[in-house]
Amino acid sequence: MLLLFGLAACSTERYGEPIKGFSDAAAQASDAVRDMNQTLADATLDYVMRSATDSKLGELRLEKDADCGAYVPETNAEDAVRCRAVFVVNGEGQTVTIDREHYTNPMGNMVAVMAAIQKYAANLAEVQADKTSEEVNASIDKIQANLVELIKATDPTAQIPQGLPQVAGEGVKWAFGQYIESVKLDALRKATKAAVAPLDDAAFVFKEFAKSAKQQISVTVMAEAAKAMRNRPDNSVASNRQALDQANAYDDLLTAPLSPMLDNLVAAHRKLETALNGDGKVSIQEVFSRFEEIKAQAEQVAKIAKDISAALKPKTT
Repeated sequence: MLLLFGLAACSTERYGEPIKGFSDAAAQASDAVRDMNQTLADATLDYVMRSATDSKLGELRLEKDADCGAYVPETNAEDAVRCRAVFVVNGEGQTVTIDREHYTNPMGNMVAVMAAIQKYAANLAEVQADKTSEEVNASIDKIQANLVELIKATDPTAQIPQGLPQVAGEGVKWAFGQYIESVKLDALRKATKAAVAPLDDAAFVFKEFAKSAKQQISVTVMAEAAKAMRNRPDNSVASNRQALDQANAYDDLLTAPLSPMLDNLVAAHRKLETALNGDGKVSIQEVFSRFEEIKAQAEQVAKIAKDISAALKPKTT
């Protein structure tokens, strides 16, 4: 009886489905943020390009550092002389400078944070599916890299902490063919515990990323929505529809659940970590409680991206 209990306690099988669910949710959330970023980048570039054709609306300008035009060798790339092309746009009552980052990667580190979490979640699922200790250790190596990537995406100046998961299975012994399950369980426990702090930090900083990104991006989308409201020839159904679509796209951008989506993902991971490290207070089934909400939020973000793309796309007729 004790042997059977020990074998069951050491098995990772019961964690397989929630870990896969976490990985799937992370992938869907990451895809939604990436798609939103690309949509907003395309919309921003299109808007500033059109604005630059009218001097009343904006201009394309070369922003020069000292010695711009001549290459000056530098030890560090960040110290290089820059010659930046920027757009200066006269928006709704304000002048905004749009640089390369704004029309290529407007959501900035938000994309990198989500990509690192997605990779971590995928490699966590790999650990659970691994068949040998060598495979487990290879997955743990990947997780170490994922957590470093997440920490740096959250704060490029951060020092990498001690305590990231090391080689799995050190000191772990189990008889009757259950050694690999012991190794995997040990690895999952270490990995999820090590990921708690980086994920918490990422969720905290992600809120600030979302605020600044929405503030910058909203200038473009708001201007297009306001313009559509003003320019409705003969109050036609078609022009009213266009104005409505753009106004709704702007409103949806303001309420896009980017931070709540990541908050739910982090909360789901915390429940998973608590279950794995076995304080007995959390049922593994509770891990599923956030997945449907994460899925719904990711679908909402993806839909907002598509709606913005459709609303801001120049009409050919």
